[in-house]
Amino acid sequence: MDNNSLSHTAWNCKYHMVFFTEIQKFIFTLKIVLIIIKNR
Repeated sequence: MDNNSLSHTAWNCKYHMVFFTEIQKFIFTLKIVLIIIKNR
């Protein structure tokens, strides 16, 4: 495997991790907001 392909894979993995973290944060915030609205 050449070096360029390897670095692309590492970047791709890092990008997916950041994306996944953002989605988790969004879902977590959404759940809290829904709980607050439900308890009003």
